[in-house]
Amino acid sequence: MIMKNKNKVYSALLIAFSGVVIGLLGNLMPDEFKSKVRDFTSQNLGVSFTVIWIITVALVVLIFIIFTRKEAKDSTSTDEISPESSTKVVQEGDKSIYAGHDVFITYSGDRKIPHHLTPPPFLPEYFIGRDDDLERIHNKLFTGNNLLLLVNGEGGVGKTAVASKYFHKYQQEYRHVAWVLSENSIADALLRLAPKLGLTFGEQMNTDDRLDALAAALAELEKPCLLIVDNANELPDFELHYQRLRNLTKFHLLLTTRITNFQLAETCAIAGLPKVDALALFEEYYRALQSDEQELFYKLTINLDFIMFT
Repeated sequence: MIMKNKNKVYSALLIAFSGVVIGLLGNLMPDEFKSKVRDFTSQNLGVSFTVIWIITVALVVLIFIIFTRKEAKDSTSTDEISPESSTKVVQEGDKSIYAGHDVFITYSGDRKIPHHLTPPPFLPEYFIGRDDDLERIHNKLFTGNNLLLLVNGEGGVGKTAVASKYFHKYQQEYRHVAWVLSENSIADALLRLAPKLGLTFGEQMNTDDRLDALAAALAELEKPCLLIVDNANELPDFELHYQRLRNLTKFHLLLTTRITNFQLAETCAIAGLPKVDALALFEEYYRALQSDEQELFYKLTINLDFIMFT
């Protein structure tokens, strides 16, 4: 709206300025030249010099109007950027997330809910050897009744990178998407969805009441939606909120976690990269690696059960 108003002001000023300049040019013409032009226009065109000059001014002004309107339209269209377009880096804990432009979905009562219920996660700069993992996750979430999936594995193996890549690759298949970090608890992470849903809580509301209000708001959204909870590593906390998560039936829920011994949820284990892929990824970050140093790389990693490259 601000951009459109500015363009209108600039257009009006430009038109007024061009009219003044052309008018001054007409007055500054030598009398002899004006006389020749008058004679030519009256004899050949049958109209006076003044009419010709007015038409000339009108044409120039019309050209300016067409140009400025096109410029305004172009500048307006650049404001409508896709959800995956992100420019501003924000820190949440020790992980970088991105805040950018968004699109909105309109619900009854002209209530507009953004596609992104939270800022999207970081996009891995390099992603090697994990395409099969992405396909497995997608198949597990979109087939059967596996609405809750634990993406599990050892710390540092690359669970967050895989989940982030899944978010960015498949987000257009979902009506709404969200990414939250479980720093203290799953409950605290979930409540970060409230602002974009237009929810506010009274100071007297306890956590359970707030979560119930949040669940009611999430139940009104169109499906499918995607919610990724990163770093949900505490088994007692997950057990406490498991049923509440299962009740979010409009959502595919993906939790990155080190939990491996929970039988009620579907899992997708993330293993270490094969050594060839691990080396390829290492070379993306360390371009100075020489061919004779590759053997040293393999020797350094030979005793590891998994290669920890995210």
